[in-house]
Amino acid sequence: MLIAGVDEAGRGCVIGSLVVGCILFDSKKLEECEIYHDLNDSKKLSPAKRERLDKQIDKFAEEVCIVDMTAKEINKNHASGMTLNEMGVQAFADALNLLDTKPDAIYLDAADIFEERFGKQISEKLKWDVEDFPKVFSEHKGDEKWKVVSAASIVAKVYRDEGIEYLKSVGKIEGSGYPADPYTRKFLEEYYAKNKKFPPEARKKWSTLDKNKEKVENGGIVGKNEKIFYYAVAKGKNVGIYKTWDECCEQVSGVSGCSYKKFKTKKEAKRFIKTNS
Repeated sequence: MLIAGVDEAGRGCVIGSLVVGCILFDSKKLEECEIYHDLNDSKKLSPAKRERLDKQIDKFAEEVCIVDMTAKEINKNHASGMTLNEMGVQAFADALNLLDTKPDAIYLDAADIFEERFGKQISEKLKWDVEDFPKVFSEHKGDEKWKVVSAASIVAKVYRDEGIEYLKSVGKIEGSGYPADPYTRKFLEEYYAKNKKFPPEARKKWSTLDKNKEKVENGGIVGKNEKIFYYAVAKGKNVGIYKTWDECCEQVSGVSGCSYKKFKTKKEAKRFIKTNS
């Protein structure tokens, strides 16, 4: 029996793409493969574990499909009157329609308050004939209930994270792209203060941008009240400066003689690494 799982990453982000992953598995092979018990909601896994599982999923899956709806496309869709829910439905359907082989069953992590409606709306956009249509299951927390959806969640998250890291590496953004991230908010405030507009990688209809714009235009101190820390790892798996405690812990866990410390400024963190590594 062939089963497909579909999930997204980045739906609520203010910067970057909405990414949808679609995985096709032979159900028996999935249950028997060595990664079966490790599969879980991607948000509950460390970045390193997600990346490891992503490679293994690609190895064991029958097909892996990705839809990358960029911030530019999201902005264009919003301008045409589409809602975020409608974009999610379209992206899920597009990912499924990329499959070369029709699944016997489809499992969805419902991105709508009404689970059944979400499944129905996606079904209406799929390419298969009604006479031989796959069974569709749509539930909230699908990435926790069904392993095939967990796999889709992991693939989507890894793909989106790689995209964000690339944008950071070429100096286009800072932070994770999520509104709750102080680095992201600080970057958006500073960018707007300097350019009187937001970067093209930002989603223009998000309320976070309105708040950033209002703060700058009303004379607020850019970056004020944002609690930002820098976690320096001088001795660990990978020497460097990390933006979260979890990332720091991942680099020093199980390492004998590790050296790490939290700082309020990047300058202090760099000095610590230079002195202790």
